Amino acid sequence: MRTQHCRKSCCSVTFCPLVPAWATTIHKFQGMEAGFDKNDQFQHLIIDPGDIKSEQQQPGILYVATSRAKTIEHMTQETPQTKMSALYWTGGGMSINRVIDGSTKKQPNKQGHKRVECLKIEKRHKWVTYLIKQQELTITDTYNKDRLKRIKNKQEQIIYGHICHRDVAGSISTMLLNPNKKMDETQDIPLSSLIDQSPLRTEN
Repeated sequence: MRTQHCRKSCCSVTFCPLVPAWATTIHKFQGMEAGFDKNDQFQHLIIDPGDIKSEQQQPGILYVATSRAKTIEHMTQETPQTKMSALYWTGGGMSINRVIDGSTKKQPNKQGHKRVECLKIEKRHKWVTYLIKQQELTITDTYNKDRLKRIKNKQEQIIYGHICHRDVAGSISTMLLNPNKKMDETQDIPLSSLIDQSPLRTEN
């Protein structure tokens, strides 16, 4: 706060000088950062991380917010409010529990039990596990050495003009118009059911 007197010093006004600032969401700030280097566009971040439910609904959002700052100054008893930190917190949701238990929840109607992972964290684990299995399948089965060799030979034929691009487009069209069973099983809505309803499909 500042107090300024008039020319005659008979009266004064007390005011709070404002500095222009703007806000954005944590999601939108991904890929950006704040620090004190010469080329840094932002020097300080004041972040409201929300309550613990925010982390349960958007797993990892606290990490994203924290990692936007390039430096967090060490606080001591002598300097509890350091000015050399690029990161500051605001709002009532920031606490030790917010950091430690952010991705867990209490079990309903059960007192004294350990916290369990929230639903979105469980879904993320299942999705990551599925991707790892698909990666192993792709390496060992779908794209083994023999299959890669056949693909390479066909690509070379396309590049050097031995196979017409029209033939490639026809192969893709055939695959989409007549999906096999495995391809149908990977879709939320089977492609075959959509194709049957399409006015573009004609029967021979």
